[in-house]
Amino acid sequence: MKKKNYQLNQDIKEKKYTVEKIVGHNFDFQNIQIYYTIKWQYYDDISNTQEPLEHLKDAMLLVNNYNRENQLEEEDNLENDELVSLQNEVEILTQIDHPNIVKLYEIFEDDCNFYMVLELMKGGELFERIVEQEHFSEHKAAETIKPIIDALQYCHEMEIAHRDLKPENLLYATKDPGSIVKISDFGLARFINNEVMTTMCGTPGYVAPEIINGSGYDKSIDYWSLGVILYIMLCGFPPFHNENAEELFDIIKQGKYEFPSPAWDDISKEAKDLIKGLLNVDSHKRLTYEQIIKHPWLAQKGINYQPIPELRGKLKDFNAKKQFKKIGVVLKVVNSMMQTTSSYKK
Repeated sequence: MKKKNYQLNQDIKEKKYTVEKIVGHNFDFQNIQIYYTIKWQYYDDISNTQEPLEHLKDAMLLVNNYNRENQLEEEDNLENDELVSLQNEVEILTQIDHPNIVKLYEIFEDDCNFYMVLELMKGGELFERIVEQEHFSEHKAAETIKPIIDALQYCHEMEIAHRDLKPENLLYATKDPGSIVKISDFGLARFINNEVMTTMCGTPGYVAPEIINGSGYDKSIDYWSLGVILYIMLCGFPPFHNENAEELFDIIKQGKYEFPSPAWDDISKEAKDLIKGLLNVDSHKRLTYEQIIKHPWLAQKGINYQPIPELRGKLKDFNAKKQFKKIGVVLKVVNSMMQTTSSYKK
């Protein structure tokens, strides 16, 4: 089914659907994944319908609940900001089509809810998948990261910055060993159009230093986040960590990280070099797509084919201790980011 390029302010408001019409009576709520929601709402009574959408068996339905009248009256409230973000996400997803990006099939709206029918990702998150594997090597890491790089470049060519790349947003379509990884959650994504972005957004630990500095940033922030993900993928713990948000942001802005022993003893110098290039505090010196795809590590030169020692245990522990997992929590630390930026400008 082809995606429909709806215009939110016109077509959708004329297309009223009830939740019963959308999901049908056999929809399995156990398979629903929360992709991005304002308020999640369960429906106990799902009535029968003769026209359920056939592709829902391979899709997930998101119910975004809001009060349209309140949205119009309260321009500055948080829910209005989230609704704008949701509309932005739909606008982006209806214009992109890549095998390594989660697909948006349909969008609907009624008086109280906004519905998104997205590709159902049954294979779990990236790091959860790695933990399930008995042997995970640098070679496997390179194979895993390549399609993510390609998908990012596709977005960047479309003048789209994701702005919230993290392991939780890298999902597998199925549990099959050959399943491909896909980028999801474009709630914070934005069309760049060669403009300098200034909005404070992202997830602590993965956010680029120029975002925190408030000096303006471009799409290279996605490659910083990719560098953080690759670092964790190879050792099982993050390069930047602090329980205090302001101190964490200070560490990130200074680019203070190491390759500690023994975790990094068996990791190739080529892998470390690629990470250094991605985690360059100077965005102008950060590796570009052309430099990344030509890097020796991705060309399998000097790469280690042996399983990374103790990686599964460390990643399992990391998964259990994830902080700021929900976007709502991320929004709460924006104020801290702004305070930190303000203190540096004084």
